[in-house]
Amino acid sequence: MRINNFNQLIEFFNQPETTVQQIVKITSEGLHIFMKADTTKEILIQRLIDFWEKWKHTNEKPFFVT
Repeated sequence: MRINNFNQLIEFFNQPETTVQQIVKITSEGLHIFMKADTTKEILIQRLIDFWEKWKHTNEKPFFVT
């Protein structure tokens, strides 16, 4: 699978077979954003969407999603 933009990334994360661990790994290795795997997949995805909406237009982003 090839992911070309943020919306496609979210679509991939929303697939039933995608795990919390995969989301954490992809965001840390691909986006250099660190997330804790201490919650559900749905909450992680919403946190990532909120983070992206807030920081997508800046060059310097925080390292951690809260």
